[in-house]
Amino acid sequence: MARKVKPKLVAIKKKGPGALTPEPSTPEAIEKPRELMAAAVPLRFNRGPDRGRSVAEVFSEGNRLLRMGRYDKAAQRYRRAIQLGGELSEAYHNLAIACYRQRFFVEARRAIERSLELEPKSALYHQTAAILARDVGEGERALEYLGQAIELEPSSAAVLYIRGRLLHDMGRLKEADRDLSRAIELDKGNSDLSMAAAAAAMDVGEHDRAKRLIDAVIAESPGNPEPYHSLGQIHHRLGNFEESRRHLARAVELGPNVPKIALAYAEALARHRDQEDNREQAIQVLRSCLEANEGQEFDIGKELAPLHFLLASLYDDTKAGYDLAMESYRAGLEWNPDHEVAHNNLGALFLAANQVDSAVHHFQRALAIRPSYQAACFNFAKVLFHHGTASELEERFTGLLEATRDQAFSSLAIITLALVNLAENETYAEIHERNHRIKNVLALAGNKVKRTGKRLGDTLESETLGDVVTVLQETYESLGRYLKAIRPQASAMEWVDVNRIVEKVARRMERSRPEKCQIEFHTQLGIPQVQGEAARLE
Repeated sequence: MARKVKPKLVAIKKKGPGALTPEPSTPEAIEKPRELMAAAVPLRFNRGPDRGRSVAEVFSEGNRLLRMGRYDKAAQRYRRAIQLGGELSEAYHNLAIACYRQRFFVEARRAIERSLELEPKSALYHQTAAILARDVGEGERALEYLGQAIELEPSSAAVLYIRGRLLHDMGRLKEADRDLSRAIELDKGNSDLSMAAAAAAMDVGEHDRAKRLIDAVIAESPGNPEPYHSLGQIHHRLGNFEESRRHLARAVELGPNVPKIALAYAEALARHRDQEDNREQAIQVLRSCLEANEGQEFDIGKELAPLHFLLASLYDDTKAGYDLAMESYRAGLEWNPDHEVAHNNLGALFLAANQVDSAVHHFQRALAIRPSYQAACFNFAKVLFHHGTASELEERFTGLLEATRDQAFSSLAIITLALVNLAENETYAEIHERNHRIKNVLALAGNKVKRTGKRLGDTLESETLGDVVTVLQETYESLGRYLKAIRPQASAMEWVDVNRIVEKVARRMERSRPEKCQIEFHTQLGIPQVQGEAARLE
């Protein structure tokens, strides 16, 4: 039976809508802290002798509105309850949640800090404060709150789970593994905790322990797609791509409408898109999941953005799919408007369609997000070099400076070098074309002179023409060597697994590292293959 936390003025049940992080908590809840915090509503208001019925009624109304997602109205009720009843820690706590959901972070922080001043020994309040601090980018402060919550409730699997996930996001993998292993010891039957502990074990290289945890979840819940998804990720990291695909296919079979599962399987297929019908199958998986989730709320919509982007990248493999690719990029940008790669790729498609102004708009958006993004800089340089009048070029430069502001120098440095390269290539291409024509004329002239000499037989004129043929041949060969030297080299583009290249480089560095230097190699799961030159990337 789960333990109960009993703040001074309110009873909070650990399961159901009365807990911020129910025990057992779920990874989805931690990953979506706003949903998690919306559940942090005390179920009943403890009326003391100095608290009138009207305060309790106002507070309960606030709770009802909070559960309905009417956060502005809920916040009004909590403020009113505080006015009527004085310093109520639970009202401040729930006011913090309502403000957080509206992204009023300053007021949310003031409210949660006030609730902690009134109830400093409430593990729940420290937990809520930690989630708020984490999601405004204050990881260290969040860890402090979680440390205090664990001191108050050392056997709370939920708090250990939250801290383990936060440590993982901060790259402190061994500490994350420690917390999540401890959490699973406290709540062995919790499949969600088992999955998180398995992921942590995988990240520190203990793949066998990760597999054992996942196998236990499968035995307990054979219809759950999550463990198959995790097994697919483990095998991908180990380089067992066929095993990875098999487990991911099973995960999609059990949960076809779960965005992260559909994405993982589609990425596995996309890595080998030129084999069999992998490309078409990946497109079908993505489209099916997107159609099933059509009309979802914003938080689910953000999870769909990567599916739209991967679908677009599959469509734009062929010119016939450009229109569908543009549609998919736009759909993804509606959910995630700050994805610089999507803006750049969409701009490239507009440029291919000769819609220059639209292309410029998306290149500028990409550079506003990441001013040193080379692909967008090169594409912007192409527009400047090949398209537009002097006034249009000035307008585009001005727009770029406005978009990148203080980081404009990063973009301009790369764009300037790209313009130089474009000018050089253009010059060499023109020289190559003209000299190639001369080379062809020399070859034609040499053949004519040689045939004429043969008709003259063994004469003085024939000997003279032979000397001419020799000069022509030497000039022809010299010009050929020159053309070969200045010819722009074609890139040997291929589909490249970035993780494998980084791993090869890391191993090579390991052999020659200084004695006191340690090299740690970590990869991020789910990175699709990219087109590039493997040798040059290494």
